[in-house]
Amino acid sequence: MPAPSTTDPTSAPLPPPGTFLQTVRNSSYSLRSKNAPEITINEDAIEPFLQQINVDQWKTLSTRPPLVLPLKFDSPEQEINFVGLVEFLTIGSAWNHELQQYLNTNNRDVILFGLLSLHLSSMPLTASFFRSISLSDIANYFNIPLQRELQHPTLPMTLTEPHPIKVFAELLQTTMNELGAALEEKGHKDLGAYLLNAFNQAGSATKFVESLNRTFSTLQDATYTPSHPIYIFSRAQRIAHTLHQSFPSKFPFPDVSDLTVCITDSTIPSFLASHGILHADKVVLEALKDSSHPEAKYLIAKVRAATLDGCLAIVRKAKEVGAEGLQDMNGEGLDAYLWGVVKDKAYSDRVQSSWWTDNQCKWY
Repeated sequence: MPAPSTTDPTSAPLPPPGTFLQTVRNSSYSLRSKNAPEITINEDAIEPFLQQINVDQWKTLSTRPPLVLPLKFDSPEQEINFVGLVEFLTIGSAWNHELQQYLNTNNRDVILFGLLSLHLSSMPLTASFFRSISLSDIANYFNIPLQRELQHPTLPMTLTEPHPIKVFAELLQTTMNELGAALEEKGHKDLGAYLLNAFNQAGSATKFVESLNRTFSTLQDATYTPSHPIYIFSRAQRIAHTLHQSFPSKFPFPDVSDLTVCITDSTIPSFLASHGILHADKVVLEALKDSSHPEAKYLIAKVRAATLDGCLAIVRKAKEVGAEGLQDMNGEGLDAYLWGVVKDKAYSDRVQSSWWTDNQCKWY
């Protein structure tokens, strides 16, 4: 039985046609005055941050390598389908703590492992397959336990209860079911066929991101807060960027540099905070740590928007001051650089533990 819909009742309406990436920029920047003084961006801290960037490290990290897979594909279209699925289904970073605790892994590796298992088992990664995939299929191919046994506190017996990461498996099932249903509704046999057709229809990254968001509700990373709609569209942008990097002849987006920073949660807010660029007051920090706080979801959205705003301010400042080796910085390059830096475990643990929690990010 398909899992329930992931459509969020607080989702904001989609922007007008042709404005998606500009709306991402505008919504994060215009929120700055509404966020203050609870959440602020300190532009005075940006130039010192730029000055301490090692240019050689920047050159290495700012170009994210294509996704290379040790697999044999029957056709380029089959490979595009697989790579598209990896990016489409990489969700649930908020469960990384639990995934590390119970499985010694992370959300992206779980997704990659599961898709590799499906491919090597010759399962058809088609619209009809994903529309009907079951929770037990998820558990089997993605190696996610659904139950666990516990010793009874007083009797010589064991009890069975849902595993703490079962909800992550349910989120994957929901996302896959909705993906398959949307593809079938559009008349595409698989995601790869849709992506190729979407590029042919769009011709640009801006219109491609728009097509993805209009087709798949699970990609609609748009939150309606009481004061302001927030648009980020992180996964749709990540799909566009990865396809451009991995298949430049099939997805030659002329405006790929217009893509904004895709990663706005996890350690990136902490990174900006550690450099004095992003500041959140005590009330916000307490709400981020308390999943029952009534404003937690809205505040998470605001912090993500402020993170995006801060990153785009870094890009503007790099061009404005002509920082050596950084004059051509864009959102896509900064995104890759920041992720490369925070992947260093010692750095990531130090920064993340000091500022950020993922309690309310579990819908991404």
